[in-house]
Amino acid sequence: MLFWRTANFAPTGLGTLVARILAIAIVASGDHVSAETGVKFQATTVGGESWQGELIGWNDSSLALQVDGEPRELPLERLARLAPVDPPAAKTNRPVTLELKDGSLISADDMITEPQKAVVLVGERRTMTFDLSQLRSLRFREITPDTQDDWQRLRSETHEGDVLVVRRDEQSLDYLEGTLDQVQSDTVSFQFDGQPMEVRREKLDGVLLFVGNDAPLPAPVFQVRMADDSLWNAAKAQWSPEGWTVTTTSGLETKVPLGAIREIQFLSGSVVYLSDIAAEATEMTPMLDSAAVPEALRKLLYDPRMNQDFDGQPLRLEFPSEHRVATYDKGMALHSRTRMVYRLGDAYRELRGIGGMAAGAQTNGAARLTIRAGDDVLFDELLARGSAPTEFAIPVAKARNLEILVDYGDESDLGDRVHLCDVRLLK
Repeated sequence: MLFWRTANFAPTGLGTLVARILAIAIVASGDHVSAETGVKFQATTVGGESWQGELIGWNDSSLALQVDGEPRELPLERLARLAPVDPPAAKTNRPVTLELKDGSLISADDMITEPQKAVVLVGERRTMTFDLSQLRSLRFREITPDTQDDWQRLRSETHEGDVLVVRRDEQSLDYLEGTLDQVQSDTVSFQFDGQPMEVRREKLDGVLLFVGNDAPLPAPVFQVRMADDSLWNAAKAQWSPEGWTVTTTSGLETKVPLGAIREIQFLSGSVVYLSDIAAEATEMTPMLDSAAVPEALRKLLYDPRMNQDFDGQPLRLEFPSEHRVATYDKGMALHSRTRMVYRLGDAYRELRGIGGMAAGAQTNGAARLTIRAGDDVLFDELLARGSAPTEFAIPVAKARNLEILVDYGDESDLGDRVHLCDVRLLK
């Protein structure tokens, strides 16, 4: 758990830092802060669609924006980016940088330690406190190109204890290996070769904390980048009218001011787009097949298109009741009758996407979309022009092979152009 509080940072004659607590921890106590309103965000999906609106909700699987007076729910696994429409001004040049074991970075004005705790000053009169065991490293100076290589080398090496990193000059670093006792506002207490020592912070570059045989942490679901260059590797977030709370992959919770967010990037390592992998088999069977039609012309008219329509333009779907047309970067354009088979090999748990007739065509086409795993029919629906596109989320955990069939609809195959957009497999 990570605690936010208000404190006075003031060195005493002994060089220690006295933190005078004026407010109790927000996260731990359950006491609430005022909600932030009026912060507009632009959400962009992996398929290229985007919406603008005020953030009004967030849970483990989706977020919600108020778009043109109406709430719109967006699944997190479909998102690529969320950023404020009016980004906050950058707040840089904070002298202390902390790295947590989950890879999160905190840009801070100062940092001290209390017994088993790290106390970090971030901004005017606001501190955050968390278990010292969560800390991977701290730097007291700005990273420079001349010292970065030395720092990364020391960080990547295996050490038997904590590492006190000394700046020999402006171009090189040295180090002592031992045990960190305490970080104060102007000195660091350290045990070297069994002997206590106290080093003034201006002589140091930073401290690398001992890394034992900890279990590997899960990969972040999204990253929150702040105006002050802090970075949160997040596993989840929770929104309420009282504020927005981020939980990192190591379990730390922190209140994040919406107005200080520069960008949120969603990481899609667990998502594979069907249009990015090769089908094991592809069959096209036009209704009026003829040997007289040249093979090159058949391919031009009927071959599946990946991430574009049959005219080489972006994939589009029409939403009649909403009077809008959505454009997608990812997906496939298929003509009836087309059958495609993919080998999954038990690697995925779910197939998701949205399908409908291609927007803009002048014919009243219709086509039947059928999705099978072996002999099991997982999805079967008639897609018709003038109807809303259909979203699907199909369990495929036990499927070794997946078949997608776009068959003839109620009419001929005239105008039977289907767009399957954002079709993706979830690991």
